[in-house]
Amino acid sequence: MNTTKANVIQKCLPILLALALAILSCEKSAKLERHLSKEEAKQILEAMGYKNVVIGAVVHSFSRWGFGGDNTAFAIAIGTPPPASVLKDEIETMFAFDEQLGWFAWEHKRDEKTGKLQLNIFTQNGKQTLKK
Repeated sequence: MNTTKANVIQKCLPILLALALAILSCEKSAKLERHLSKEEAKQILEAMGYKNVVIGAVVHSFSRWGFGGDNTAFAIAIGTPPPASVLKDEIETMFAFDEQLGWFAWEHKRDEKTGKLQLNIFTQNGKQTLKK
């Protein structure tokens, strides 16, 4: 009888290990899923200078150029742009996710004084400007 139990365990052990690994990998990918909430999108748009932002929708894995990856989102909103801005009241913004930054939006812009290209990154924590 002991050998029968050993045979059953021997046969079932690989199946149980495979099942445990599958469950653990599913749990890990569920934790990696990142969703941009409407509130997070609103905060980022406010960091861009918009006021009175109302988010209509946040669509994940989509961009204005078509389908994106898991780390992309597209928001459609309305809001008041900053004074003397070229931004419009109609907002269509692409967001991306970075491990260090979290969700962010960006723009490339020329510095008005120097003419040098700069990269503005907008997060929930505000704006970062990177220059060459």
